Amino acid sequence: MKKMYTVTLGLLITGTGVMAQSRNQLPLEYRYKPTLDRVTNQSAERGGSIWCDDFSNAATWELGTLDGTTDSWVIGTTVPDGPFAIAGIASTTAANGFALFDSDLLCSGSQNAFVQMATPVDLQGVSNVVLRFEQYYLAFQGFCFVDVSNDGSTWTEYAVNENVAVNAATANPQLFELNISATAGNQGSVWVRFRYVGGCDYAWMVDDVCIAEQVPYDLVMVDGYLTHTGTGEEYGRIPASQLNPTMLV
Repeated sequence: MKKMYTVTLGLLITGTGVMAQSRNQLPLEYRYKPTLDRVTNQSAERGGSIWCDDFSNAATWELGTLDGTTDSWVIGTTVPDGPFAIAGIASTTAANGFALFDSDLLCSGSQNAFVQMATPVDLQGVSNVVLRFEQYYLAFQGFCFVDVSNDGSTWTEYAVNENVAVNAATANPQLFELNISATAGNQGSVWVRFRYVGGCDYAWMVDDVCIAEQVPYDLVMVDGYLTHTGTGEEYGRIPASQLNPTMLV
């Protein structure tokens, strides 16, 4: 019986070797190849929300202008309507209202306007603060900012969409996350406003805004693969003689 087991084991090992060799001879279309596209994490909030607003009640926001600007934001369900109008934002709660700066429709020479929280939020005891919102923006010559204040008069400017190229757009909608801890962390009164600067741009829309406590370790695995070819093909077994000196993870 012992001899029989040895023979059987030998056959299994031989068979395994044959399978590995034949696997390598399969045409490329039959080999397993995972996607190499990176995906953006769109999961639910990873930190607890402290304050949220969906623009369903315009009274929770204040509209204002700077530098003599007359063009302003609007809150409602009106979509862009200029000569080069873009689609309305497809945010989670777009049906009950969102904030819009329709620069293309207004198209004055100078624009510097904001939509601001009417009432501050208390963030005492919260050190790590993140601002989340959904947005849609098509760029030409405008500048988008999130301004944060902990006294209602002095504002810290955070640039948004600075990497959006001319005539390029964000996703519709894009979930944007911004760490505002340096200005808002552990503060008793915090205001946030969305400010647009420019003239005759396209449009910027914002909706579903939340201030949340950031998790201590904000690391998320969204994709992964292991390959020795560098092109993404994976095998069940690879003969040692065919391994490259390095592995790509």
